[in-house]
Amino acid sequence: MINRGELAAIGVFLTLFALFSAITPAPLSQDPPFFPHLDKLYHFGFYLAYFLTIFLLGRKSGLPFASSCMVSLFFVIALGSFEEALQSVTPGRHMDALDLLADVTGALTGLAILLYWRIIKPRLSCIPCFQALSLPSKPAANCNPPWDGRV
Repeated sequence: MINRGELAAIGVFLTLFALFSAITPAPLSQDPPFFPHLDKLYHFGFYLAYFLTIFLLGRKSGLPFASSCMVSLFFVIALGSFEEALQSVTPGRHMDALDLLADVTGALTGLAILLYWRIIKPRLSCIPCFQALSLPSKPAANCNPPWDGRV
């Protein structure tokens, strides 16, 4: 299992990587891209990973689930906004609202994954048809199906 120091190092690396990529002039390619707007996919994936890293760091630091989600969401959106603002003053770069939208979408997808894992998945394990589909594990402690148990 990864410890808090290693997780903090990953978070610092991702932050520095995002800031460095924002101030580095990008080469302007004249060739049409094979996959248009591929950079939006990079933004989405990076900010999804960044959100989950900050969330895990918050949880390892002792923050409750909801607080860790909110802090992570704030940091990721703040970094994405700051990165786009930096690009507007960097020669050879320009601010793109769609990049910021991809950043926020990546963070919100991370939040949706965490909420699914925390809230919906344990409740699905109470339903017999989902028990048959899932891997063997302990049943949820608060498994109170809303019916009498007969299918």
